[in-house]
Amino acid sequence: MVSCRDRAQWLYPYLDGELEPPMQAEVEAHLAQCPACRDEVRQTAAVLARVGTCGRCVCAPDALVERVRRLLHVEPR
Repeated sequence: MVSCRDRAQWLYPYLDGELEPPMQAEVEAHLAQCPACRDEVRQTAAVLARVGTCGRCVCAPDALVERVRRLLHVEPR
């Protein structure tokens, strides 16, 4: 049975859709009854969404890209 103290083990797999269906159902049943875990899931999902969108708008300077390519022996595109 899923509990609040097990949250560290199921939170990220739950948010990433990586739980097996029986465990997914247990987590969802727990969330239906536990406002604290529901809040943590909501807040963590919001942070992950924000981090995911922020990373897309940052570009490395061309000089850094070229240096990394040279170090990795990768041909430019």
